[in-house]
Amino acid sequence: RLISSGQTLNLTISAVVFIVICVFAKPILSTFGAHFETASLPLIILAVGGLISALIGPCASLLAYAGSEKSMLLISLFQFIILLALGVPFTIYFGIVGTASAGTASILFKSIVMQRMVKKRLGLRMWFVI
Repeated sequence: RLISSGQTLNLTISAVVFIVICVFAKPILSTFGAHFETASLPLIILAVGGLISALIGPCASLLAYAGSEKSMLLISLFQFIILLALGVPFTIYFGIVGTASAGTASILFKSIVMQRMVKKRLGLRMWFVI
């Protein structure tokens, strides 16, 4: 119950931040200079990755507390490999939007695998189940 209420609060705050980023991406980035406004789409793509992490919940912490550090290390290693495998070609062909997309794809992979591992090893269903 405590995990569920904490996760709901986390998701609510993350959703509000996500909406603010989507609506005000250009004004936020313009505080760093006018030429940063062009990065609004990559910022929104990366915000999707953050929202995905919020939807999945505190899986990494739960796995660490449950003694699954080796599994977490392997998942993080595969996430890094996915980021490199997608990041290099996506950056070459799509520029910064491709880099942001590769980052979000690697976050999605890690989130799904960790969520399923929490369900399998701990028997916990997280708030948002894939």
